[in-house]
Amino acid sequence: MNIFKTTATYGNGFKRTEVENEYSIRIFTGGFAGVTTATERAKKEAERFLEESKFSGYEILDARRIWLPFSCVEFTLMFRS
Repeated sequence: MNIFKTTATYGNGFKRTEVENEYSIRIFTGGFAGVTTATERAKKEAERFLEESKFSGYEILDARRIWLPFSCVEFTLMFRS
């Protein structure tokens, strides 16, 4: 773990969107963490989500950088049954 590339979800986890089996998650970044580090964290969270759900796989559809009020990357994922 690199202390200069931190990420967090602040307990928010995945939130459903209006599309069936589509979810979003925000990965907050700190230090020198960027989109690559946030993507690694999103994948770990998705794998954990798969273990607790009925889904068998996922695909990252979109990653959008948000700078204010806090630096984060918002991911949109489609989960497969």
